Amino acid sequence: MDKWEYYHDRGINVNLAKDYKEGQTPYGVLMELEPASALKLMNALEGNMKDVIDISELITHLEANKNLIIHGAPGTGKTYLAKEIAREMGAGDTETAFVQFHPSYDYTDFVEGLRPTHPDSNGNIGFERQDGVFKAFCKRAAQNLADSEKEASELITEKTFSALLEDFISYIADTIEENGSFPIDGISNRAAAPITFIEYDYYIQTGIIRFGLLTKNGNTISVLIKDFEKIYQTFTSRTDWEYNDFKTEISGVHHTYKYGFMKAFRTYYNENRNNVAVPEVSNEQKKYVFIIDEINRGEISKIFGELFFSIDPGYRKKAKKPEERVKTQYQNLVEEQDIFSDGFFVPENVYIIGTMNDIDRSVESMDFAMRRRFAWAELKANDRLSMFRDIAEYSDAALARMQSLNAKLKLYRDSPLPTI
Repeated sequence: MDKWEYYHDRGINVNLAKDYKEGQTPYGVLMELEPASALKLMNALEGNMKDVIDISELITHLEANKNLIIHGAPGTGKTYLAKEIAREMGAGDTETAFVQFHPSYDYTDFVEGLRPTHPDSNGNIGFERQDGVFKAFCKRAAQNLADSEKEASELITEKTFSALLEDFISYIADTIEENGSFPIDGISNRAAAPITFIEYDYYIQTGIIRFGLLTKNGNTISVLIKDFEKIYQTFTSRTDWEYNDFKTEISGVHHTYKYGFMKAFRTYYNENRNNVAVPEVSNEQKKYVFIIDEINRGEISKIFGELFFSIDPGYRKKAKKPEERVKTQYQNLVEEQDIFSDGFFVPENVYIIGTMNDIDRSVESMDFAMRRRFAWAELKANDRLSMFRDIAEYSDAALARMQSLNAKLKLYRDSPLPTI
């Protein structure tokens, strides 16, 4: 029995191979077969077509180096593989981010920059500093690291406090909308100037509350949530709150009004703490994966700026001293309550995966200072056949066509042109 009879006995249609001549590889006829027959032929020739690349090995490299670039020819599944690595590492939707670099992408998109604000009542447009996608992602990762060092009971207390504070601010806003103001008490239970507007800016770790008072000067007061919570928790065990007890804790401009605001919140807290749903908390340290597609197509030095140094594995620490942090270009505009108010750093639970198209001419322009900070893995055409299995209707046909084309190209490369 020759090899074609062997394949025919296994249900493989090789009728179109009648012009096959001795010495010609069977791959030479794959392009002539029906997809199902071609797939059976490939399975007979090569087994089950298992992936060549080992994801667990790539994850090991990524965890050791923190940064990984997957490079290869177009269409080999680099982006698909990067997302699969993230899933295998346990990174869910909130722990994964995806961006694609291009020639117009810059520092303001990636790290931080000045962005226009909505027009005010007079139609004037201003500018404010806003985080780029990478810096915002690192904030989430940094918060997870901070939470992982706390007990679950402590996290529940913090989340409950934050939830009730947010509800309280909404309650004030609703009262102002209905009555025009929200009353608060000052010293010795005397009525202070009521609140006429309130704003709530919540950050990942801390935040700020701004409220305006109905006074001659129309004063606006800012309360840092991290300070507010710390002071509040200090006095929770007290039955009566007296201004003198808080005097040293909330010293500064408008301290009597801050005291009145805190006292009003205490009443709201005590009345509603049993009605708030206990939030789900977890102190599990998670892995955050940031995927940069087509990393070589952007101007790396323009996008990363001074962050070249901060992504280096040697600088990934949970708690960095302020003097060791990176001062970003807009550091002087970073708010005091921001987690990166003392400078930026990349948390140790952040992993960066870049994908690179080998035939793009922009490959040569990638900065060497960035290249050396990444581990590298090449992805070839037949390394990731399993991704075609997700195409339910056309998986067999897609696999057959790709394999037959690769085989024919290999045939032409390794031997004289066959005669069919």
